Amino acid sequence: MRDLEERLRGVDLVSAPDEWDAIEVRAWTRRPPKHRLAAALVALLVAIGSTVAVVIAFRNVRQSEPAGGLQANGLIVYVDAVPLPGPSDFENTDLFAFDPESGEEVNLTNTPTVAERSPVWSPDGTKVVYEQSTAQGEGQDLEVAAALVVSSADLTDARVIRRCEGSCGSHELAWSPDGTRLAWVAEERAEGGWVLALQVYEFSSDSTTTLCDSRSCGWPGQPAWSSDGSRIAFSNTGSYRLPGPFPPSGPIWLADVRTGRVAPMTGSSEPCSGGTGETCIFDSAPVWSPDGSSIAFVRTTNPGRPGATTAVVIVGADGSDPRALSECASNDQCRQGPVAWSPDGRLIAYIDRYDQPVLHLVEPNDGADTQIPIPSSIGYSSNLLWSPDGTRLAFLAEGRRSDLFTVDSSTYELHPAASELPSESDLAWLPEGAIEVTETDTL
Repeated sequence: MRDLEERLRGVDLVSAPDEWDAIEVRAWTRRPPKHRLAAALVALLVAIGSTVAVVIAFRNVRQSEPAGGLQANGLIVYVDAVPLPGPSDFENTDLFAFDPESGEEVNLTNTPTVAERSPVWSPDGTKVVYEQSTAQGEGQDLEVAAALVVSSADLTDARVIRRCEGSCGSHELAWSPDGTRLAWVAEERAEGGWVLALQVYEFSSDSTTTLCDSRSCGWPGQPAWSSDGSRIAFSNTGSYRLPGPFPPSGPIWLADVRTGRVAPMTGSSEPCSGGTGETCIFDSAPVWSPDGSSIAFVRTTNPGRPGATTAVVIVGADGSDPRALSECASNDQCRQGPVAWSPDGRLIAYIDRYDQPVLHLVEPNDGADTQIPIPSSIGYSSNLLWSPDGTRLAFLAEGRRSDLFTVDSSTYELHPAASELPSESDLAWLPEGAIEVTETDTL
């Protein structure tokens, strides 16, 4: 672990932008996942001495496109803990495939000394990137090496594309629409401290380009590509990586990948850690509309203070015409988000937890809001995502452990899918045929 004082020196490297345009709307975001000893390398699916083998078939398919080109639903992939045969301080996690139609699940990895997490498939379904953590030693001698690995869809030809210290923070990972690049947020040494850098990795050249870091764009996090691959929207949720309390603040930023220009898109105010008592705003969780014309995000006003308000906001891709789709005033007790845009662009989904948790399906044009009650026992929710055909959603209900649920967007029925998953797990919902798994006997 890095020395705390060394980490804190990175805070001094942050400079706020000189000017932020004002937008008079409010919203909130949820805290990003914390680091833990889990990550992703899909290893050979062979267990010596076992009587069952997992057979995985992969096809070249394209994931969801705007209306007229949607894919049928395939399997959901998630992360689950797998107990080791003996005592160990290493938290082993494997990747599982779940069939939402049959309810069957299959362990895709089975790697007791390698923890896998955060599988992120390329848009055409032919490649996958995950984080891996490999354990060596036990007790005080336990060492864990983390890396991001890319492999073909059949889990072969795996290669490391980034080695990480502690954790790669793979929840900050996003494929470009054409599948040729990755955006991620990395910790880098700078001027005697540490900064967070928004970077783009190019597969063809095995090269990484830094678009900005904490000295010019706050603490970047949550990168999201535009549909044409020319821009990346991101927030300053990287501030949650700092040790100790650090009230977040900042706008949604836009980075032009071709020109390298990075600028705030939404308005903000003084840093929320300023202590002056003036209004401060934090924008986060940006998601693009499938046609690239708009961005939805969440905004909180005065986070951590009495009188805090939250809302889900939609804004033009150039920062124009901001509109609040929701608003909640509850002295910092509202929780709105995450946000997910349906693949056909017709609906924006988000989860609102205040008093009674509710899943909202909002039409972005007229604000029509369908509310689906969620049992209060479910707790906070995360990893909200649409199925490839846009008819269902999946989310994780967080607590000490997490439960996976699916929701039918037409009948509004809630279906439990998997339970007792690791807290802050990760999800991917693939198109039909991207992965097909069956179990067969072995000799």
